[in-house]
Amino acid sequence: MHTPLPKLNPRYGLSAFLAGAVVLFIELAGTRLLAAVFGSSLYVWSALITVTLLSLAAGAWWGGWFADQWESPKVLSLLWFCSALTMGMVVPLRGLIFPLADQVDLRIGVLLCSLLLFFMPLAFLAAVPPVLIKLMNPDHRHLGRVVGKISALGTAGSCFGAIATGFYLVPSFPLTKLFLYLSLLLFLAGIISSWKTGNKLTKVLLLFSWIGCLLLFSPERNLSLIGNRATSADLEINQSLYGQLQVMEEESKRLLFLDGIFQGGMKYPSGVSLTQYTATMEILGLSAVPNPGNILVIGLGSGVIPSDFHKKGLNVEAVEINPQVVDLCRNWFDLPLPIEKIHRMDGRQYLKGSREAFDLIFLDAFAGEEMPANLLTLEAFQSARNHLSDQGALLLNYVGFSQPPSSRVLSTITATLKKVFPSVGIFRAGDKESIANFIVVARVKEGPWSPTPDIPWGNNETASLSKILGNLVQPDEPYPFLIRDDYSPLEWLDRKTRFAWREKCVGLMQLAQTGL
Repeated sequence: MHTPLPKLNPRYGLSAFLAGAVVLFIELAGTRLLAAVFGSSLYVWSALITVTLLSLAAGAWWGGWFADQWESPKVLSLLWFCSALTMGMVVPLRGLIFPLADQVDLRIGVLLCSLLLFFMPLAFLAAVPPVLIKLMNPDHRHLGRVVGKISALGTAGSCFGAIATGFYLVPSFPLTKLFLYLSLLLFLAGIISSWKTGNKLTKVLLLFSWIGCLLLFSPERNLSLIGNRATSADLEINQSLYGQLQVMEEESKRLLFLDGIFQGGMKYPSGVSLTQYTATMEILGLSAVPNPGNILVIGLGSGVIPSDFHKKGLNVEAVEINPQVVDLCRNWFDLPLPIEKIHRMDGRQYLKGSREAFDLIFLDAFAGEEMPANLLTLEAFQSARNHLSDQGALLLNYVGFSQPPSSRVLSTITATLKKVFPSVGIFRAGDKESIANFIVVARVKEGPWSPTPDIPWGNNETASLSKILGNLVQPDEPYPFLIRDDYSPLEWLDRKTRFAWREKCVGLMQLAQTGL
């Protein structure tokens, strides 16, 4: 006698879908939450993916055990309540954990934070499918199809969660509120799941109590990038597709941070750059090409370089992949470029589609502490060369060390440039003994350096051509390969530099927040 295939209870189907969706939300939004302290590096993704897989394995293991021990819908409700509680605790816990993570190695810190914040909610959600399968009580002849349906709905939910999180939720809402409101959604799922059993008044009281807790913890705006330290100097904080942006003001200085990494700043309202490297780039560019016609700046930052050239009456185009950076530059850093001169897209894609020729191209693009690898390959440099005039030059800003072995990445970038440009020089803009900016100048034709006026920066300091030329750098031997589209291991090779930069920026932000 054949037993009929059990029908899928719509409530169970929605449960599998919801669990899969929230798992992907935690995985994607969790990287953005961690990026505030640890950046968007490969280590953040590796740590959270590892914790996610570990949680899914552990949740499925003991979820199956729970299902066998207690074959009751109350088990499903308990899982929803537990996942809601642990999801809601992410917000207050991260305020306690993140400051402690500043004191340990980045790799250890990001792994521990991932475990403490996300292991439990992910594990409870992973326990949902085994419980659902048990509640459907299929005959062994139909077990494969029942498991397949639950797995398929969970995977479909994960697809929905990935699209909704990456395309809509994270760019549109503060992360802390997203975690809290997803916690409320999971709590509602638990209420609905257990509505027919137990005291309904008790459930309603629990629901209102949970809403009250969410309102208590829910911030009116994004909290500080570094734990829960006060940031009275914040002018604006918002999420973007490429990380959390923060504009800070301390006395007459305005600073821009992306995921806690300093991206540029100026004295306000004078517009004088706070950084030596921007003045160095401008002087080297004007000295290499004395009378530039068209200038392209890839990577806007705080907008100092395009603003300075625009004020000199030069024709400047800017390319910035992050639309929110453009808005912040116009709102807080008085970017004077006409809107039609600002292209909100990837720099390499702009070069691919443009027919313009430029005398100077400034490449100053960073995603937090990471330089986009697609802009540093042989093919990318060739594309830039194709858009330069016969007397043109490409100037690249690199942050790192000039002493071996850390300088080998800079050497390899330079060696790759030399395959495209006949004249390549490296100039340090900063302290020789610490992490610094290096300006790489790649010229279409070799030639003398033309005199150019000094440019002020910082607190009454100036950059001059003579000083800059005296900081010519000869780095270590390059790696025995060129950086290409199909092989660009920069994130791994340059990891020590990225760690050092993040530690330096954490200290800078602390000083800005305390006003020291």
